[in-house]
Amino acid sequence: MADKGGLQLLPENRRRIDVKVPGQNRPIALSVTILILVIVAYGILSGYSSSLDTKIADADNQLASIDQQRDKASENNLLILSKQMAITGQIINNHTFWSTAFNKLESGLAGSVQFKSFSAVASDNTLHIRALTDTYATIARQLAAFAGTDGVTDVNLDGVSTLTSGKLDFNVKLIFDPTKFLKKP
Repeated sequence: MADKGGLQLLPENRRRIDVKVPGQNRPIALSVTILILVIVAYGILSGYSSSLDTKIADADNQLASIDQQRDKASENNLLILSKQMAITGQIINNHTFWSTAFNKLESGLAGSVQFKSFSAVASDNTLHIRALTDTYATIARQLAAFAGTDGVTDVNLDGVSTLTSGKLDFNVKLIFDPTKFLKKP
C-alpha cells in the first residue's frame, strides 16, 4: 500500500529520531550524588553519636563507682572542721594582745614610778592607771612618755595627791587606738 492517489498513509520504514540535549542527565546525577553524600554523612554522624553515648555511659558508671567509694561521714566532718577553722581564724585575727600594750607602756615607764593598780576597758579604748612617784617632774615626764607611746591618742591626769610618806599618788587615764595599741604588728 504504497501510494493511493498521491497520499501515503503508512511510512515505508519507521525510524526513531533521538534528540540529545546536552546536560539532560546532570540534575539527576547531581541529585543522586547529594543523596549518597547525605546518607554517608548520616551514617558517620549516627556512629559518632552512638560512640559519644557509650562514652557518657562509661563516665556515668565511673562517677557512680567513685560516689559509692566516698566516705560521706568523713566529708561532713571535714566540712565542719573547715567552718570551725574559719571561725577560729577570725577569733585569732581579732584577738586583743594586752601584752603588746603592756610592753609599750613598760618601755616608757620611769624608774621611780610604781603602779598601784590599773584597769582597762577595751570597748571604751581606755586604760586607767593609779601609780606612785616621788616628784611632780617625774609625773610630767611619765605623762609625756605615755603621750609619746605608739597607739595612745590622749593622756588625762585625773588627780594627784600627796601621801604621808612624801610620795605622790596620781591617776592617769589613757585613751588608745586599739588597732595600734593592742594588735601585734
